[in-house]
Amino acid sequence: MKRKFLCLLTVLLLAGLLAGCANNSGQNAGQPRPQDDFYEAVNYEVMANWEIPANRASMTYFVQNVETIYNKINAEIKAAAAEMPNLTPGSDEWNVAAFYLTGLDKQQRDNGGFGEIAGQFLAEVDQAASVPELLETTLRFGRNYNLTYLGSFIYEPDFMDSKRKILCLNKPDIGLEKETWLAEDTDNQEIVAAYCDMLKKLWVQAGNPESTAEQTVAQVTEMMKDIAQDSLSNSDSFNPQKIYNPYPINELPDFLFNGLLTEQQIIEICGTSAEENLNIIDVGAQKRLANWLTEENLPLLKAYIKLTFYADTANFREIAALEIKQAYDAQIYGKEPDDFERKTSLSVRDTLSFQCSKLFCDKYFSEAAKQDVEAMIEDIVAAYAKRIDTLTWMSESTKEAAKLKLANLTYNVGYPNEWPQNNYSLELQSPEQGGLYIDNYFKIRNAQADYNFASKDEPLKRDEWFSAPHEVNAYYLPSTNSITILAGILQEPFYSPNASEEEKLGGIGMVIAHELTHAFDTAGSQYDEQGNLRNWWTDEDLQSFQALAAKVVEYYDGMEIDGYQVNGNLTVGENIADLGAVACITQIAKENNLDLQALYKAYANIWAGKMRPEFLNILVTTDEHSPYKIRVNAVLSAIDEFYTTFNVQPDDGMYQAPEKRPAIW
Repeated sequence: MKRKFLCLLTVLLLAGLLAGCANNSGQNAGQPRPQDDFYEAVNYEVMANWEIPANRASMTYFVQNVETIYNKINAEIKAAAAEMPNLTPGSDEWNVAAFYLTGLDKQQRDNGGFGEIAGQFLAEVDQAASVPELLETTLRFGRNYNLTYLGSFIYEPDFMDSKRKILCLNKPDIGLEKETWLAEDTDNQEIVAAYCDMLKKLWVQAGNPESTAEQTVAQVTEMMKDIAQDSLSNSDSFNPQKIYNPYPINELPDFLFNGLLTEQQIIEICGTSAEENLNIIDVGAQKRLANWLTEENLPLLKAYIKLTFYADTANFREIAALEIKQAYDAQIYGKEPDDFERKTSLSVRDTLSFQCSKLFCDKYFSEAAKQDVEAMIEDIVAAYAKRIDTLTWMSESTKEAAKLKLANLTYNVGYPNEWPQNNYSLELQSPEQGGLYIDNYFKIRNAQADYNFASKDEPLKRDEWFSAPHEVNAYYLPSTNSITILAGILQEPFYSPNASEEEKLGGIGMVIAHELTHAFDTAGSQYDEQGNLRNWWTDEDLQSFQALAAKVVEYYDGMEIDGYQVNGNLTVGENIADLGAVACITQIAKENNLDLQALYKAYANIWAGKMRPEFLNILVTTDEHSPYKIRVNAVLSAIDEFYTTFNVQPDDGMYQAPEKRPAIW
């Protein structure tokens, strides 16, 4: 299943908070009043001194913290590489070192090309004599390496029974987001043009005739865009009612792969049984794909698979392919490419993510921070329960169900109790052993995919981690009713045990409350206390909630930043989480006589940032989060206590009429 985490994504705290924002004293020329633009007022000085690095799309505290952690992980990668002769084959350190060193071997990468595993797959694609044969070849490869072309299989939590897993079919690869393909504005059409140009270059680089590049890419991208027409939107891909479509394997619908895939093939590919269900994530995309699965289109389908495969593997094979992919990434984000060594190290960090996280956490993570944050979670859960009790729009029976969900919340902090790589065997080859970077890459993916299928019948673990602990992030997972606060976000300057109570509450406290609110946003609210997709609302309460959510959509929809408009439907879940989080930490601050000015400044500080217009365009088009400035100003303008704290009046820029201020939790 295309897993959609309900997460914070970018949150970093400035260690030294700016003072004196309630009036104009000490204000710089050009610095707005907090009553007119709180985000700019609080972050004016720090952002005035920031420059976006040439190889970055943005400059934020998030970026700074990611870079700090990267430097620490990079040092561990290099240390492992230096010690490789003394390492135990198959250990985390060994695999990290082997992958890194084969990545740095430019000559071997160029000589090896696609390598053994990818080379064999491409040969089988070329040799396929029919669409059914091509389909089976592609789906088998996708199952073995968790890569999607015409679709791919994976086991994910069953929405209707959180104790078990269900076989899921991911949608076909459409290259770009649906929203980008279908947008008619210049910025997004430039992304489409850049993507097509990259595919043409990769087509030729892979050894195909240059004379066929233009027509081949045009035909393939026409197919991608056509499938995008009926694919789920980014906003719908968070809706469990849209992405949960189970069919018995022995009763597959006619639209699935145009009837060319039998139940026996699925059983053989996935090791499942005819009595199990197959959850088709994106029914619209599969129906649209079926129209293309004809013998007449066999050459086109082969070209489609090869082009998407070229793009998937470009970072791991010949240097020319890597440079083509990096040039595309740099163009669409408006930045310069990373240098070769850094790109290699980043790929190691991202591919062997849990192995690198283990090295990072063993050396840098503080157990004291874990205990501190766990205590904060318990306090925030208790405060949330109080807030539910005071809701005027919710009946007592629904309140009890909501509090039951809080009582059954699982939380994970720092790193997992059981590291996932301990559940499977992996031993990569070093350069001295003849190891090739791309073959090592596929060995990693195969080990992870095999574990997914081998553990399909095991009960779902509520403390299982789906993101690597080194990431600067946090998320809520509806199917396990759990929040996870990753070690990466518990680093200075974002989190410090020595910070003031206001700084902690406006920083990591906001993160916790944000993730907690995801349990009650438009998607998370459809799951019960055990993580099952079940309606626990009365009809009247559900209608009230949906009306309040619609008010959030209306409030945000069309808000502008630098000429780009927010999509209220796309961002509604994250906006509800922001609103609920700040309302919750405001209540906690008031109950503990904390300084609300300092609290709101701390909240505004964590979102300080600059970004390139190319990156901002991608965010407003495809990201479920509102841009940083709106995450501050729109939220605080909806909080009544903000008005009294900073004496905001009707003529001020931060003012929103009381009837327009959305509030749910």
